[in-house]
Amino acid sequence: MAPAARHSAEQQQALIVDAAVQAIGQSSLLDFKMSDIAKLAGISMGSVYKHVQSKEDVLLALATEHLKHLRDCFSKINTLPLSTPERYIAINLIDKNKAGLYSFGSHLEMLITNDAILSKGSEIWKQRFYHADSEVDGECKSCLNMAIASGELTIPEQDTDYANKFILGLWAISVGFIHVSKQLRGKHLFGQLTPDSELLNADSLPIQTIKTYINAFAWQHPLTELGINNAINTLTTINLR
Repeated sequence: MAPAARHSAEQQQALIVDAAVQAIGQSSLLDFKMSDIAKLAGISMGSVYKHVQSKEDVLLALATEHLKHLRDCFSKINTLPLSTPERYIAINLIDKNKAGLYSFGSHLEMLITNDAILSKGSEIWKQRFYHADSEVDGECKSCLNMAIASGELTIPEQDTDYANKFILGLWAISVGFIHVSKQLRGKHLFGQLTPDSELLNADSLPIQTIKTYINAFAWQHPLTELGINNAINTLTTINLR
């Protein structure tokens, strides 16, 4: 009789993800080695390759867990005693050092959207990644749909795609600021690492721009400076700032 497996498949996958985080911390998102993941996880290379077939799969696995964590954060924010505009601004006011799953989370978000990465990933991990992404999207849309249903937001008649339009624009602005910030930071580093602070304040340009975008829609109570500070204070009470 064959000996019992030391770890279940689910446990092995968790070990691999944890080891990948350590390996990336010791090198980078581009330079980590599969052999290091096996060593840090305490399992064989064969066991590693049963779960992830390539470095691209590792990145997709990490991104999938990152998206699941984002979904949970957004779900938590959707239950806070805030107006819907305040909840959407709160998403952008989260302290990623406190709420982020990985210290390299924003860099992973940029890297994983590269076609070269996605094209080399296995189908199973691409599907898991897309599913997690759709769940984040769904969580964001559910908040808006509730606002529409309650009359908090008025939409044009017969516009069945309003939620998609709002979320797409909000996401484009939020992610756009992150990408521009990373590019500017990269141009001035010249190989030297500096602290990567992503905590936004009420008067920061991204927050003020997002406020303008949110208020372009017909809210019963538009977002105000008081509302932004209310979001900040509420996030602080639940340790997300």
